[in-house]
Amino acid sequence: ANLADTEARLDLQGGYDLNTRQLTARILGLEIPSLVSAQVEGNADPTRVDFSGSFKTGELGPIFNRYLKGPFETSAPGLEELALNGTLSADFALRRSPETLAVRGTLQPQEFGLKLQSAGLEITGGNGILPLSFSQGVPADRAPGEPLNGILYFSSVKAGPAQMENFPLRLLSSTNRLEIREFPPWRLAGGLIRITDLVATIEEEKPTLAARIRVEGIDLEKLTSELALTSMTGTLSADLGEIRYADQALSSAGQATISAFGGTTVISNIRLRDPAFSYRTLLGDIDFSGIDLYQLTRTFEFGEMNGILDGHIHQLRLFGTVPSQFDAALATRDGGRRNISVKALNNLSILSQGGLSAALSRGIYRFVDFYRYQKIALNCTLNTDVFRIRGTARPGSDDYLVYGGLRPPKIDIIAPGRDISFKEMLKRLSRIDRADR
Repeated sequence: ANLADTEARLDLQGGYDLNTRQLTARILGLEIPSLVSAQVEGNADPTRVDFSGSFKTGELGPIFNRYLKGPFETSAPGLEELALNGTLSADFALRRSPETLAVRGTLQPQEFGLKLQSAGLEITGGNGILPLSFSQGVPADRAPGEPLNGILYFSSVKAGPAQMENFPLRLLSSTNRLEIREFPPWRLAGGLIRITDLVATIEEEKPTLAARIRVEGIDLEKLTSELALTSMTGTLSADLGEIRYADQALSSAGQATISAFGGTTVISNIRLRDPAFSYRTLLGDIDFSGIDLYQLTRTFEFGEMNGILDGHIHQLRLFGTVPSQFDAALATRDGGRRNISVKALNNLSILSQGGLSAALSRGIYRFVDFYRYQKIALNCTLNTDVFRIRGTARPGSDDYLVYGGLRPPKIDIIAPGRDISFKEMLKRLSRIDRADR
């Protein structure tokens, strides 16, 4: 930050020994108007520092806008739109030696607020005491301090469509460890998100974070509306078990269950690598059963189909938002009504060798709106950019993505028969007709 045009006042009551280069401060005060005022006492020399004191900031909004916003524009793009308000004060003790660094104290926000619009994050009315205790190395001359208790109050916290209001957080801090045993529930789309047993630690200079998360009764229709997504009906619940962050990776020991489209989808083995980076990697397994194709295809305007679908997507790896690996299989059940519209056939043919549109517009086919099929089934794999798809709808063959009905007019869709670049497949998928009539 550029402080060239800023006045400061320094008060020292103490002494400095030129021979030993030791500073002894009974009072050391620093005041930069509208920025910070601090007062410390203690001793310092080239090998050891032992200070205790306090500081208080000015209003955080003007401080950030004047001194920090410019540097953020180049060093942390996206954070330049950060808006802050309120003030911070702290009491602290700092000790440093060649073997040890230890900081201990409390941070006290007053009417603290934060808003980051791009992330949908907003905090208002933050007050209270946040205890902190950090140590690096092994202090040889002083026992670890007693755990520190703290409490924070917030008017509201919003993260996207999720929200908490008027609640206290009770904290316990010991050396390199901060615990919050229970949060008030987050309200989201008619349901609740419950977070318990949050523990943040620093082990061998690496931060780790663990918590337990349960999701109860999220209404998918409300959620998709709040997120401006394609409208879906159903519910979302999850017992994610222990969520753990370590070595720049976030992992879950539990699973999420989505009840939608007449069936059930289970997401498990969820892992997120490098969550703080733009090109984060998401991994997991998806299993679905009993999906009603009529509900699914009507919702996403794919072209109407009837049938019940089961399948899985295992070893899924998303690089940013683009798949880079998966092993998938899906198949319709035998029995029941199994019809497929011309629009859906044309869209499915994009996955195959194409050319079906011309055939459907000739002869008897041009008078048919729906066709019966015996089975829809496929296996497909993706590894980096190599996409391989096999049609398993007809027993004993790897050729049929859609195996048509027994009576004419009969339509089959044949698998490509060769590996495809996934970039090419994405181009094909971009041609899918999802517009309604």
